[in-house]
Amino acid sequence: MVGDETTGSLTPESWIMAGFRALAAGGPAAIKVEALAREIGATKGSFYWHFKDAAALKGAMLAAWKQAATEEVIAATAQQDDAESRLMALMAMAAAEPGPQWAGRLAEPAIRDWARYEPAVKAFVETIDRQREAYVAQLFQELGADEARARTLGALLYAAYVGRSHMDRLAGEAGAELADFAGALIKSVQAGLSPQTGQLP
Repeated sequence: MVGDETTGSLTPESWIMAGFRALAAGGPAAIKVEALAREIGATKGSFYWHFKDAAALKGAMLAAWKQAATEEVIAATAQQDDAESRLMALMAMAAAEPGPQWAGRLAEPAIRDWARYEPAVKAFVETIDRQREAYVAQLFQELGADEARARTLGALLYAAYVGRSHMDRLAGEAGAELADFAGALIKSVQAGLSPQTGQLP
């Protein structure tokens, strides 16, 4: 649990959240210890109690993003009874907006933009993308698609999610269309139809 904005109660998560807000507002160059300390009303000494340097904070930010936006999401959706329910729960969670303390729906597009500038971040994001896309493909395979088609459907739906997240960043709107698109792909699998032509394969 995050403490209040006083030096004595700040936790590593307090600084990580401040890092995400700075990233969303000003890009990776904005993740600076002095600026973050000023934003949360703390001293730089408080920062160094938790992190060796700004690079350590950046690593912790990526780890937190992986846990909250991938591992916890997969674990939560896995509790559903069947693949269709898991996939629809996944879309609902994907469309949900993170809290403002994490920079809301600006956070993930900002991370992807960050990846343009730092090779290590690019590699990290690519790993997360593969993990997520593989999970979506697995759900389509559980629904009855063969492996090749499941990979195609997983790629289509995940690409829609990534694109929608960038559109949301510009428009400030929720991506309700994701659930509709997922539902249409599920129906195509259940009906044995090709998502490209709408015809039986």
